[in-house]
Amino acid sequence: MELRVNPGPAEVRLPEAPTTGYLWTLADPPPGVSLIRSDYVPPPDDKVGGQGERVFHFDVSSPGRYDLDFHLGRATQAETAERRTVTLIAER
Repeated sequence: MELRVNPGPAEVRLPEAPTTGYLWTLADPPPGVSLIRSDYVPPPDDKVGGQGERVFHFDVSSPGRYDLDFHLGRATQAETAERRTVTLIAER
């Protein structure tokens, strides 16, 4: 997936249902991108066990192409259930 952003604040949203124990984590971001924080946003209907979104908030320091590697897994398991690469394309 590719996202076009301006240098400065940017966010990536991934579907997540934390009650399953599977959570998204970010491998080390590349130089030029800093992770500010991540938040979980519950589904609009707020159903227990429903799927919401994990929102990663970044600061992109300059124009460029940045690959971000995300892993979905459980803290108690070494295996990754899913991997996603999101490419931020920062342009002025």
